[in-house]
Amino acid sequence: MANITTLANLVGNVLIPDTDMVGTNLTWYIQEYEPIFLKKIMGSDLYTAYLASPGDARFTAIIGTVGPPSTGYLAKSLVNYIFYQYFEGVVTQTTTLGATQAKVKNAVRVSMWPQMVNAWNRMAESNRCFHKYMVDNAATYPEYKVCFPQWFFGWGFWGGIWSWGFFDWYNWDGEFGICVDEIYRFKNRIGL
Repeated sequence: MANITTLANLVGNVLIPDTDMVGTNLTWYIQEYEPIFLKKIMGSDLYTAYLASPGDARFTAIIGTVGPPSTGYLAKSLVNYIFYQYFEGVVTQTTTLGATQAKVKNAVRVSMWPQMVNAWNRMAESNRCFHKYMVDNAATYPEYKVCFPQWFFGWGFWGGIWSWGFFDWYNWDGEFGICVDEIYRFKNRIGL
């Protein structure tokens, strides 16, 4: 099956320069992380149905295009997720001497973290919209069993002691689905 994301989609806010030089490495990131993301956001049942018939109208509606004009949810989320994963993986280079970082001439090295956080947060926002769309259209997507974490303040027995704090409660609705909340959480610029 062909990937949804291509090198041509990585433009604008998710621009990766010199795709001619890094094309093979970047293509590996697309092939590696696209299925991981789709399994996380769709859940295994819906992802299996998608693999069986990716051209189905119900899947083209949620995948969409990066644009402009951009449509759907998953294509936009995917490019942001792959951008984040790519730069997380290439900040250092592995050599026979260990991990290294290249020196730059006539330039000042700055952190990629703000751009990575912005890409992650755009993805998380799009993922939240995707989840709402899937819940609102449950009749069209009966295989969707991913639950969205909801937070509440209360007390509970955690780690062998009673404590107060924020706890995550998953809306199971009587069915046990996959609960993946990492891709729905926002990141901040200081890494917390």
